[in-house]
Amino acid sequence: MFNQGVFVPPAPTIPPSTFITVVANYSALPDPATVSGDFYWCEASQGTAWLPGSLGGTYYSAGMYYSNGITWEFMAVPYQATQAAVNAGIITDQFVTPYTLANWSGRTLGTVTSVATAGLISGGTITSTGTITTSMSTNKLVGRGTAGLGIMEEITLGTGLSLSGTTLNSTGGTVTTVSVVTNQGVSGSVATATTTPAITLSLGALTGVTSLNGLIVTANTGVITTGTWNGSLITGTYGGTGVNNGASTITIGGNVTFSGAFTTAFTITANTSVTLPTSGTILSTASVLTGYTSGSGTISSADTYIGAIQKLNGNAVAQLASYYTLIHSQLNYIATGTAATAYTVIQSNVQYPTSTVTGGASNVAPAAIYIAAADYPSVNGLTPKLRIRGNIFTNAVAPTGNFTFGLYPITAPVSAGGAGLRSHTIGTVVTGSDGATQTTPAANTNYNLVGSDFALPADGWYVVCILTTGTIATSSFVECAADLQITYK
Repeated sequence: MFNQGVFVPPAPTIPPSTFITVVANYSALPDPATVSGDFYWCEASQGTAWLPGSLGGTYYSAGMYYSNGITWEFMAVPYQATQAAVNAGIITDQFVTPYTLANWSGRTLGTVTSVATAGLISGGTITSTGTITTSMSTNKLVGRGTAGLGIMEEITLGTGLSLSGTTLNSTGGTVTTVSVVTNQGVSGSVATATTTPAITLSLGALTGVTSLNGLIVTANTGVITTGTWNGSLITGTYGGTGVNNGASTITIGGNVTFSGAFTTAFTITANTSVTLPTSGTILSTASVLTGYTSGSGTISSADTYIGAIQKLNGNAVAQLASYYTLIHSQLNYIATGTAATAYTVIQSNVQYPTSTVTGGASNVAPAAIYIAAADYPSVNGLTPKLRIRGNIFTNAVAPTGNFTFGLYPITAPVSAGGAGLRSHTIGTVVTGSDGATQTTPAANTNYNLVGSDFALPADGWYVVCILTTGTIATSSFVECAADLQITYK
């Protein structure tokens, strides 16, 4: 059958029991004697298409194959031709798309050889230098007087019209007389009525008029009682707004006075109701808080706006002076724990093992915190400061040695622990952070140690560590807790 002039072979009739099996190529087909009456589809061709059989070529095309029980019969399926194949013009079993046809190398455009002429247009054979020209008489216009569509025609100039070059001129007629008829109170006079008339109008009373073009007028007064206003906008010069307000209304309950020759604009985004103060100045986002000083105290309904802001600022500054805990950690010590610098952890009931020191592999994570100066900017001229609060709780057997809390940088080595473990490297204590120290804690005693304020260290990972100087005594058990705190000063 044909589809838009292109032959499309009809689809083969396949018995309901027959199905198509897809294989890679011809070599993948089974013995035709074993699949008689079946269809197979080869996804790829094999062999070299241009090598003839006389030279040993064995080319098998991709496409549909049918088993007749003895051999395989190939069913040619037309497909899209390439641009090169279309240009060559030798393929007879492939399709051509409109795009490929439009770019066919053999496609050429025809040439106009002549143009029919009539009326004002003349011409001749069109070649590479052919032209089309027009011709018409002097002092004529181009148009068409004959009814209906057709060629252009010459238009003759009428009385009072003339051409000067390409300019159309007209000469006026003669005024014979001009007069004014009095109507609805309007009268007038004319000077030089027969040559260059000059009309002067005068407005009088609407005598005896009760209606005027649909308007109801009180007789002899000029007062309009019924009608629709269709006048021009009244400008500010005459007391108007100069704006068409449509259906909007302006209601004024009292006298309104604006002083200062400046433009005023109000932007309203929704229904708005504003109660203005009886006196004073309305603040804007650019207004200056004249007389402002920082204060503190409880804000009440009696406070002014500036007073409330003063208290808010002072209260906020007072809050900044307090200490706030950034991270809480802990570590317990048992007997035979050796002197070392060990990191504290978040998990409770973790006893000090050697794995919490530098290089020790552990499955207990340190209570590490990333400190970034950008997270704690200066506020109102105050800068952030850190300190450590340490707690020590001993049992009935006093430990030996000293306990010192400090903030240390912590990193992971190249080989960070074994399977299921991780090791860490503890750096040098941050300057000024190791002020919370207890020398030889006594038995059955609770200690609350507070270090000094110190500046934020360089950005990085840190952990509170406990430096011990002796081996924990036999039967001794020590519970330690630490809080890294921040304040502003």
